[in-house]
Amino acid sequence: MRFLAYIYVCLSIFLCSDYALSEPVKISIEKDSNNVSWTAVGNPGFLRINGEGGHVEGVLQDDGKMASGVLYVQLDSFSTGMDLRNEHMKKKYLETEKYPKATLQIDQLVYLPGEFDWKGKLDLHGKIVEVKGKAVVSPAGTGKSVVATFQVLLSDFAIAVPSYLGVTMAEKVDVSVKFKTEK
Repeated sequence: MRFLAYIYVCLSIFLCSDYALSEPVKISIEKDSNNVSWTAVGNPGFLRINGEGGHVEGVLQDDGKMASGVLYVQLDSFSTGMDLRNEHMKKKYLETEKYPKATLQIDQLVYLPGEFDWKGKLDLHGKIVEVKGKAVVSPAGTGKSVVATFQVLLSDFAIAVPSYLGVTMAEKVDVSVKFKTEK
């Protein structure tokens, strides 16, 4: 009987400890510790258009198992490797002067090592649409490394499918976000 009382007391102390009652930890994601890129397939299909140079910023709340928060990326930061294509992408299609950033609201991202499905709300080009993707969370030093991927359908955001001189980009765009956090 004393043994059960001892277990009960130990369990009560643990459950009422700072660990169990702690507030979620704020995780700031700094611009220079990550990257965002996207890939779209052109028609003809051998053409791949890559947008690189994006950096996500924002704050996540980590409760020890799940993370949530708001992340954003400045759309002017992307480059496709060609000045004319960059100009068309930013001015004609993304309209970055009117819509300078994309924002992703993540409600619940499993923040434990492993591969998980996630969903959130993407605000792009003045439209908010639910997106779903995959995330791989790995230990990294004293923090974690996250690689999240998802797909954007241009028509969901009222963005015309880019086309120039007979080359038309696919409506689906694959997005990849990589960042590291420290705790």
